[in-house]
Amino acid sequence: MSSSIGRRLGAISNGAAPYVTVHKSGSLARLTLNSVDNANSISPGFAAALMAAVTEIADDACISVLVVDHSGPYFCTGASADFLDAPQPADVEPILRSLAHIPVPVIAKLKGHAIGGGLVLGLYADLPVLCSSSYYSANFVALGLAPSYGATWILANRFGPGVASELLYTGRRVRGSEFAERGVAVPVLEPGSLDGYVEDLAMQLSQHRPPLMRLLKRQLQTQLLEASDQAMRHEIGPHLTSWLSGRDGTVASGAS
Repeated sequence: MSSSIGRRLGAISNGAAPYVTVHKSGSLARLTLNSVDNANSISPGFAAALMAAVTEIADDACISVLVVDHSGPYFCTGASADFLDAPQPADVEPILRSLAHIPVPVIAKLKGHAIGGGLVLGLYADLPVLCSSSYYSANFVALGLAPSYGATWILANRFGPGVASELLYTGRRVRGSEFAERGVAVPVLEPGSLDGYVEDLAMQLSQHRPPLMRLLKRQLQTQLLEASDQAMRHEIGPHLTSWLSGRDGTVASGAS
């Protein structure tokens, strides 16, 4: 039996279209980032809609697996100007680590480009999948910011310490094919095979009983969040220092 709560979330919407849609079919749920006109940037409205969708999925005991997808060419481009131009940093930690907090395994389809906080958001999924033709960037330095929200840890965990350090220090865009060549642990698929790979993986996980998937997620989730929490304790001081020293009105949008 299939259902959709897209219309319910439409009240928190980007004009006529909802920021986020959720569709359920049996034990499989799909969450789609749908703020195409804003390149799926994390605006206040986007954040509210995403957290509402996350709560809806977390409360559904029939779900075994969640697939996070996106509309348009961008998976997520990080914090919007509304957040970046604020005199004090917004608390976006619940948004960027939301996929880690969902109590069932999460597959994130990063078929489109993912920038800054948008990349961090996707990498907090249990099973992120990248595309060889898309670009990925941890461009915090370009914004005059030292990263936070466990970004230094999650990048190293998914890509390896060497690749993560290079991404953070340079802020450069990296095509998915380069990640594949450098042997990162995260799957990097060609555009023509990525959708099928994700669907096959989702169907495998959806066959398992929801209570078992929640127990396994709890085991892995606890370890991931503990490590990420420790990283955040080291990150927060430099992050706040860089934020306060850069409030001169020249900060551009694109990450958090």
